Amino acid sequence: MISLWPQWQRPLFIILLPIIVYLLWKLWKLSAHKGSWQAIIPTLFQPWLLRGSKAKESIIPKLLITLASLFAILALLGPSWKHIKQPPLKLDAPLAIVVDMTPRMLSKDIAPSRLESVKRKLLDIISARKDAQTAIIAYAGSAHVVAPLSDDKETLDNLIKVLSPTIMPKSGENAEAGIAKAINLIDNTRQNNKTKKAEILLVTTGLNEQEKENIRKLLVGKSINLDILGVGTAQGAPILINGVFLKDSSGNIINPKLDSDSLQAFAYSEGGYYSTITLNNADIDALHLSNPTGDKRLVNEQDMRLTSFWEDQSYWLVLPILLIAAFAGRKGWLFCIPLLAFTFQPQTAHAFEWNQLWLNKDQQGQKLLKENKPKDAMTMFKDKRWQSYAAYEAKDYQKAEKAFANAKTPAGIYNYGNALARQGKYQEAIAAWDKAIKNKPDFEQAIVNKKIVEDLLKKQAQQQNSDQNNQQQDQNQQKKNAQENQQQNDGSSSQNNDQQNSDSKDAAQQNNSSQASNNNQQQNNGASPSNSQNNNENEQGKPKSSGGAGENSNVMPTKDPSSGELTEPTDQQQSNTSSPEQKQDSKEPQENSKGDTVSDSIPENQAIDDEFKRRLPESEDPSELLRRKFYFEQRYNKGDY
Repeated sequence: MISLWPQWQRPLFIILLPIIVYLLWKLWKLSAHKGSWQAIIPTLFQPWLLRGSKAKESIIPKLLITLASLFAILALLGPSWKHIKQPPLKLDAPLAIVVDMTPRMLSKDIAPSRLESVKRKLLDIISARKDAQTAIIAYAGSAHVVAPLSDDKETLDNLIKVLSPTIMPKSGENAEAGIAKAINLIDNTRQNNKTKKAEILLVTTGLNEQEKENIRKLLVGKSINLDILGVGTAQGAPILINGVFLKDSSGNIINPKLDSDSLQAFAYSEGGYYSTITLNNADIDALHLSNPTGDKRLVNEQDMRLTSFWEDQSYWLVLPILLIAAFAGRKGWLFCIPLLAFTFQPQTAHAFEWNQLWLNKDQQGQKLLKENKPKDAMTMFKDKRWQSYAAYEAKDYQKAEKAFANAKTPAGIYNYGNALARQGKYQEAIAAWDKAIKNKPDFEQAIVNKKIVEDLLKKQAQQQNSDQNNQQQDQNQQKKNAQENQQQNDGSSSQNNDQQNSDSKDAAQQNNSSQASNNNQQQNNGASPSNSQNNNENEQGKPKSSGGAGENSNVMPTKDPSSGELTEPTDQQQSNTSSPEQKQDSKEPQENSKGDTVSDSIPENQAIDDEFKRRLPESEDPSELLRRKFYFEQRYNKGDY
């Protein structure tokens, strides 16, 4: 809304007006510097008798000073012609929800399970609070912020849906760690927004006495109410994981039960409310989560007036003051102002020098890394650690190896092993990781990478042994086949010789019988039909005998290498001989694939200063991202990074 008459934001400055008026009066009454003629000629006649504009020139500065003083007084009063209305202030105080994510939440004493019931209830709470700020903290053996204080309902809903005990990096029960993180979030909000009231909602099955005592100490002097939402039943139910009931160290089946009386007493002692989880919104109402301030007022016009204000527009009056002040300077410089516009042309050629003016080499290198330019960053860094990091990012593993070669810390030695493994120097990498593990026995990443590479080398050795055995078997089979073929050839030769001898004997007998028959025929002047028939049969038997021998010669193997029987083992031998090469060729991509597996499992950017970058998993499953986030937070808190 715009008003014709201004609203004054700082009306008390009007008390300066008499002082300004007095000073201006004294200024106007101040007599000008008199020359020799001005001292002689009466003032009444000076404008007509004295030439020049000295008398008139003295008025212009006075007018300018008077105008500047008037504008200054008006600016101090804070005039405003524009009335702005803002949405009413939020009535809801910030709420931090600390959720139990221990395996106890997998119990199914309430349908469908405690975990699913809790997630549905959290969604109901977020919906009931509408645009109020809410944070989610999950805890088990360690506590982690799932979502900071936010009024983004969609994001909160998506994160709540993927909560599970499986994403927690450390087992155990550490509710006080979750409360500590909630207090930290609330304190930060209070510093920024001057919020006085705040709430913490603890969603759990039970607390031990040590946890209660630690939580009491954390809440002392914080003016934070602790509400508790109990989950489960007094009877409880076993925890079923992968078809097996969870047992304690003594072998007894764990049956977590809800201790509602103890939780209720603890909540009341801390000035909060308690309720057991329900299917409807009775628990939300009992905990006063839909309106934690307890104020049931509706937003009316009065609330709207409280949040509206007049915009201070006094800055417009400063501009004429600056313009007037400009005339007090050197003459003619105001005409140079339009020329300044031509001096603000983009100077792209000097952009890099401009960065050098404000950033040192390492800062420029970090900026290049963020822009995904590791090769340029590698030449920019002066810090050796950053140089090695950039070389690793640029996949210049030889340079990274040299940079990490003199590392003394476990993290540096670990990175040295990573650079070696990237180059296929697996034995040297194992030696480096052994050294890192020796200096830091609980270095989990080094242990994991070492095991992966050792398994890879074992598989390669097994593959080599298998290939050698196959090659030896192929050679033995080849020799055996050659011996069998030689024996078959020798047998065929002797059989052919026997057959030829038999054929020659038969032919001699036939010739003898033929001559005897001819003699008998000449002697007897004729032959009987039986003898003639026998002779015909004998004549027909001759070509049969030779023909049978020919068929056998075609069927039997020969010593010609081009023959099918002898060339077949040769082909097989060639196949077997080339098999190791083919297997070697086929093994190379397997080695590469395993090499990639090794490299992917090696965190590329680990333990270099305070860098906390990691390659995200291929899957964009929010639960997997949360799990990795919690895992690295846990490792970071332990000082591994």
